Amino acid sequence: MMAPSDGNAAAASVTEGKDHALFPPDTAHADHGRRRAKCAVGGVVGQTAREVHATLNPETAELIRATMIAIDHYLKALNEDREIVSERDARYLQYFLKGFITERDERADEVESGEVHRAAKIMNKLFKMPPFAFLCIDGRVNLTQLFGFALHMKGGSIQLPAGKPKEFVRKKGGGRMLDPNSNTARQTDLALGQHSRILHILDAHSACAAQKKHQISVGKSIKDDGLYQDVLWKREMAKALVDYATERHKGKTIIPIQVSFDLPHEAHGEFQPGYMFMGLEKEEALEDAHAKKEGFTPHVLAKLVEKGVIISTANMAHRPEIERAFASHYETFNPPHDWTRHYKETAFQLWDIMETMQADILPFFQAEVQKTFPSMRNEEEINDRAMLLLSNAFNAYCNNQHPGGYPDGDHKEKAVSVTERDARPCPTMTFGVNSLDHDTVASTTVFGSGIVRTVREKGRDTEAQKFYETDQEYIGAPVPVVVKEIVRHPIDQQEWEQLRAVDWEFIQGINWKKLSDNEFANRLEAHNPGIKIGRRTGISMNQLRKTMAKLYDRRGESAELLMDGNLVALPFLADRSRRLQVLVPFFLKGFDV
Repeated sequence: MMAPSDGNAAAASVTEGKDHALFPPDTAHADHGRRRAKCAVGGVVGQTAREVHATLNPETAELIRATMIAIDHYLKALNEDREIVSERDARYLQYFLKGFITERDERADEVESGEVHRAAKIMNKLFKMPPFAFLCIDGRVNLTQLFGFALHMKGGSIQLPAGKPKEFVRKKGGGRMLDPNSNTARQTDLALGQHSRILHILDAHSACAAQKKHQISVGKSIKDDGLYQDVLWKREMAKALVDYATERHKGKTIIPIQVSFDLPHEAHGEFQPGYMFMGLEKEEALEDAHAKKEGFTPHVLAKLVEKGVIISTANMAHRPEIERAFASHYETFNPPHDWTRHYKETAFQLWDIMETMQADILPFFQAEVQKTFPSMRNEEEINDRAMLLLSNAFNAYCNNQHPGGYPDGDHKEKAVSVTERDARPCPTMTFGVNSLDHDTVASTTVFGSGIVRTVREKGRDTEAQKFYETDQEYIGAPVPVVVKEIVRHPIDQQEWEQLRAVDWEFIQGINWKKLSDNEFANRLEAHNPGIKIGRRTGISMNQLRKTMAKLYDRRGESAELLMDGNLVALPFLADRSRRLQVLVPFFLKGFDV
């Protein structure tokens, strides 16, 4: 099912719940004011990834230094015998990657903090069921911006174009079914193996480029950018998930919840961005005459909210009694609410406030759920739907109070990130590609890289621009693709240092794509006497190798782009906090006949 932000599969995400046992003692339950004061630490407003070097702890700073040396060697190896990356491109990539790695490793330090662990403890208590999700790969869409979720919460997400796995296939009699042999099915099995009941969020966000592209390709109306059709598709996915649990996991339950995250777009209506709608899948909404004719345009959505057919968290947030509470709580954030620059402080403070609103504000949202879904009787579902609505409403309210307005409203992706859930949002926005779905990893990476080039065309990546003399050179510069395999078991510093000491030169002398796991391990140890790789670390390394093999599959879309330097992929092993630890040089310069 889902990989555990960037914002962030079940194999990965359900282990996040196990981290619950690792929470430090909760010392945050003194008086409310003192709890706020504890968070008045951390970065400076306006601080960028390239200004944090002095604030990094010495171990992280040394890791970044070692990683940059490894990247320099990697880029030189790419150019042996045949130049793939020009000198100018190499300078740009080194500059970009230093900033990217610095901010992501600093975020890993935050993820390990007591604030984030305490926030996750509150989240896991407030939700009756762990929430999983299918989300779009859009860099602006993640569980943190949607609901304020942080790492270590049970559940997680998988990100795909338009949030639609291809593994939900059409049935002969109509509707859809989940392919039982698919990656999504395997992740669902793992999730239901650890939980008896799970929520499954299916988001159809506004202004989705992937959905609009699909609409155009099949000759359908794009008045609403395909939102109406996306909701229909997600409704079929929802039924398929319920059927899968019923047929294959007796006594286990998946409760699907469809939402529509409202991002800024040209035809934006009366609602502020960052809020969401719930209930668009209802027959009353789908059968509305205006919706059937125009789709779910801003005007139609406003009318459906006015008639009480669907729920708008923007509408809820601006009810006088709720807005007063939100405004009062917002003023207590210290440092200010800002996921990008104050991740750990924002995580704890937001969920500390959410816990206090459980008594006086949550009932408004519970009542709205019961009014909008009158036949709903499951108290746990009512609670968790209301909690999703409240967390989105409050987080969106806070985001819209930022001095510059709603953050991350425009596409600003600078790279593609192939991984499971990241701890986003970060200063450097990336497209998130699901590393567990090997059937689509190549095509989705190419799709994401196309959006990065569009961002450059619109002049939104000014850092890259200064390395090139012409706009065309800048637009055509290599798109960085950071491929990250997370080693989820605890691993001590000594083993990481052993991995960084490995001599990887042997990789280019073997057919690393086709070796079995054991064969690769034997080759590695034969070329590195005295170095022993732990079994579970070896599994992660082989998973990284297989992901890279898919990206270099000659039948896929990304292989030629990689070998011609249009994309530059950097394969990393990362620790559980998503800290980039070891660069493993899985690359090809061409194919043998």
